[in-house]
This record gives sequence, structure tokens and C-alpha cells, in this order.
Amino acid sequence: MPAKLAITAGAALEINSIVDYIKEELGSPAAASSFVSEFRRVARLVCSFPESKPLCPDPYLRSHGYRSFQVKGYIALYLHSEDIVYVDHVFHQSQDYAAVVVEKDE
Repeated sequence: MPAKLAITAGAALEINSIVDYIKEELGSPAAASSFVSEFRRVARLVCSFPESKPLCPDPYLRSHGYRSFQVKGYIALYLHSEDIVYVDHVFHQSQDYAAVVVEKDE
């Protein structure tokens, strides 16, 4: 049975910001819709096999159990506990997401 998907409030804000950026700044509502659809598709796959993705290479993220999946140039960090996949953060691949997570946790 697949794990349930839970998106934290912070990750939901990050996803909304990404969608708004694609729609408004890039002027592409179709691309924004495509991002959301692809995010849902990949997240469902991850829920089916939560441990199929390796632990993050960054020592801090790895020590906290973070794994990641990629969606159209964005990285989603997630934690897996029992039967729930928690999407905790979503970043553009050009960002130093490990540093951002460490800073938020301090």
C-alpha cells in the first residue's frame, strides 16, 4: 500500500510561490499547470516507493533522514516515516537548498 502524502505548510508556500512565478513572471499558465501535474505524478510514485530515492548527499540533510525527488528543475526534500511521505521543502535546483534548510533549522 502506498504511503500517504503530506505537504508541510512551508512546502505548500514554496510550491505556491513557484506556481505564481511561472504563471506571472514567466507568463506561462500552461507551464505552471504542467509543473503541478508533474509534481503530483512524481510525488505519487515516491509514495509508492518512499525509500527508492537515496538519502541526500549533504551530511546535515542525510543525518535528518532527508531524501529528494526532482520535478522540472525543482528539488523536493522529503522525509518518510511509517506510512507517510512528508514533503518539507521545494527549491529550484540552482539554490543551495542544504544551506537554506540548515539556516531555517537553526
